[in-house]
Amino acid sequence: MTGPLTRTRERTGTGTRARARPPGGARRGRAAVCAAVTALLVPLAAACGQEDGGPRGNRAAPGAGAAADRAAAPPAGPAAERANADLVRGLYEEVFSKQRLDLAGRYLKKDYLQHTPNVPLGLSGFTMFYEQVFFKTFPDVTATLDQVITQNDKVVSFATWRGRQAGSGKELELRTADVYRVEDGLLAEHWDVIDYYTLMRFGSPPPTGDQPVTRVDRTGGPAQRANAALAERFAAEVLTGRRWDRAGEYLSEDLKQHDPEIGQGLAGFQEHYRGYLERFPDLSVTISHIVAGEDRVAVFWTARGSESGTLRTLRLNVADVYRVEDGRFVEHWDVVDHSGLAQFGIGVE
Repeated sequence: MTGPLTRTRERTGTGTRARARPPGGARRGRAAVCAAVTALLVPLAAACGQEDGGPRGNRAAPGAGAAADRAAAPPAGPAAERANADLVRGLYEEVFSKQRLDLAGRYLKKDYLQHTPNVPLGLSGFTMFYEQVFFKTFPDVTATLDQVITQNDKVVSFATWRGRQAGSGKELELRTADVYRVEDGLLAEHWDVIDYYTLMRFGSPPPTGDQPVTRVDRTGGPAQRANAALAERFAAEVLTGRRWDRAGEYLSEDLKQHDPEIGQGLAGFQEHYRGYLERFPDLSVTISHIVAGEDRVAVFWTARGSESGTLRTLRLNVADVYRVEDGRFVEHWDVVDHSGLAQFGIGVE
């Protein structure tokens, strides 16, 4: 997770005093941080007034320069995949949990491509955001990795962030799902699903817009290829094809379920999503990422639909992890952005 803030494509600086402007890159980075500060309601508003306004550059459009437009990376092999997983573990243990931003350069490329809303681009933007915004808002925050899955140059992580807000002492428990692309031994690109409903309690409204998608990687070891193919078929037939009657071809009868909103087993899974189809009859799903490990596979997706009777619009971002055994999904974890469900009273307090 690299920045739970509101998406905005324009980063206008604050203040109009006539004075020398800082270099364009620094000005744009500071302006983005100021927008993030305002969204999180942390006591840094004075710093935002120290920069002049002015034109800004735009974040890369979805897919521009992203892995979606790249040729598939050559198979990395088990040793490289282990190194990639260790790279992500180090980021969470040292940079996030110990707040050692001075070590961020050991993990991120200087031109780190960031798709999280309102977090400036590059290593310098990443460092600026965490130093001036996130760690000041939650000074004791720690991040615990719950899942790590690797396939070639991609690493998927599920994490739980815990801490207290400065001043109020309000407790944070935030769940995130992230996709990292590794290049030359460093993290080069990042996408995520964040439960923004949690952050709404701290004054941060959910973002709008979509992050770029990535191509399905059909390379790797035999188990990875099989798991990727299984997830791709499941996504096409059940998620996007809405054939929940066919879910038994992919999910075991005794599926172990870790989402408390979904009942246990195949029947619980089918009942849960059948309810969505009844409430949102035009529900459609777009797959963003599939990353397959040796015994687990991650599927990131966005659902859209209109509520029957009211036509209120649903936009829901979800990341699933399935454990695979004998060609079927036998266990399930997820990260859901509940802000998309809040107006419907689904899965929220």
